[in-house]
Amino acid sequence: MKSGGVNVREINLNSVADGKYTYDTASSLMKAIQAFDTNTYIHSIKVANLAYLIGSRMRLSENVCRNLFLGGLLHDIGKLGVPGHILNKKAKLTEEDYSLIKAHPQIGHEILNVSIFQEKEIELMALYHHERVNGSGYPSGLTGDTIPISAKIIAVADVYDAMTADRSYRSALTHENAMRHLLDNGDVLYDRNVIQAFREAIEDNSRNLFDKNFSKDVTRMGRRCAE
Repeated sequence: MKSGGVNVREINLNSVADGKYTYDTASSLMKAIQAFDTNTYIHSIKVANLAYLIGSRMRLSENVCRNLFLGGLLHDIGKLGVPGHILNKKAKLTEEDYSLIKAHPQIGHEILNVSIFQEKEIELMALYHHERVNGSGYPSGLTGDTIPISAKIIAVADVYDAMTADRSYRSALTHENAMRHLLDNGDVLYDRNVIQAFREAIEDNSRNLFDKNFSKDVTRMGRRCAE
């Protein structure tokens, strides 16, 4: 099955790092996310797909692209530690609510930092995907090149999907408005090279990404990951 130009069957998770990243482990973690919150589950699958596309467009190695796919699947696993009623709250978040949500990168890092995966890249994507180039992100306020490139890629995929999806507190933004936000904040909040690669990948895969069946496709992808 193809979704957004990616042939899921070609993303062989079992082959990464001599089998240390196992398909069963990723599937089990995705089942936990699915049971906790469907919106987070679907969002994670879309981010994984987009991150893989960006990495491929940047001509990163196949191993790195597979890591990006895994990192996209698991970047929000820390939300398991955030109360569901806060994640899906329609009213304006209080400072206390926001502080709980902002804890999810650190929680995700703690979940993954138990030798689940051999390479640290996966857990660092969970930890750093809300860092911003100008230092305004969290949890560590990293800047520029101190943010791993994989986390910068997840950040762009994450923000784009978040903006273009319906949320409990607002309707989805258009693709054009979401892209305008990214382009206006190149090398301010997000890495400009990542944005450019994303823009090119989107243009190359627009027929699939914006097809009305795309959401159904990524839902099927998620079911495949959780089988």
